[in-house]
Parts: sequence; structure tokens; C-alpha cells
Amino acid sequence: MRTNVILKKTYFDLGILILRIYLGVVLIWMSSGYLFDSTSMEGLQSFLESMDWPAPKLFAYSSQLIELIGGAMLILGFRFGAWVLVGVLMSAVIFAHGFRIFEDAALPMHFAIMAWVIALAGCGKYSLDTLFFQTKNQ
Repeated sequence: MRTNVILKKTYFDLGILILRIYLGVVLIWMSSGYLFDSTSMEGLQSFLESMDWPAPKLFAYSSQLIELIGGAMLILGFRFGAWVLVGVLMSAVIFAHGFRIFEDAALPMHFAIMAWVIALAGCGKYSLDTLFFQTKNQ
């Protein structure tokens, strides 16, 4: 197989699509587990309270709602959703988990890196971003 075939933009767009759908589905699944299960949400609130976060209930619900909506935006292909997810996930890594990326912050860090790749690279040609915001130079 020739290397120029592997490096074609078609494979890049397909790869970004797979990454977007995977990350979006996982974030929706995980955040809905908190939003629709009061025991899990209470556990998250207790965790934030133990760290002396102001308004732990507000932060618990808003973080999970942002992950749910951001995941849906990724699946649809809106780059803005990736940037929002980078913000909320890196906040969790830094402030809630003390940047312990090889311990309890590993999972949110993995998700943040995936969102960062999408935010920097774009959502690819199989996205609503391309449909709505495509310029003549693309």
C-alpha cells in the first residue's frame, strides 16, 4: 500500500468522524448516568463538597449537562462543542482531580485530549460545521 493513499484527507475525515461519534456517545452515556440517577449525582455533589467547592450542586449538574450537550454537539459535528468540552474536562482534571493524570484524572484527561484533537483539527467533512460554515477555500 502506498503511503500517499494512507495520508489522503478522506481517511482523516473518517478518523475524525469515528473519534467524534465515540467520544460523543461515551460522554452522553456517562453524563446521563449522573443526571438521571440521584444516587450518582449525590455522590458527585458530596465529592465536590469534600473539596470545599462553592455551590457543589450547581457545579455537579452544570458539568454533567455540559458533557451531555457537548457530546451531542460532537456527534452532530459542531467544533464549538469540542472547545466547550475541553474547558469543562480540563477544569475537572485540574481542579477536581489535582492534575493527577496517571491516577484518578486519567479518564477525564483522555476525554479532554480527544476533544482537543477535534477542536484543533475540526470536525471533518462529515459534520454540520462543514455544511453550515464551509468557506470557498475549503
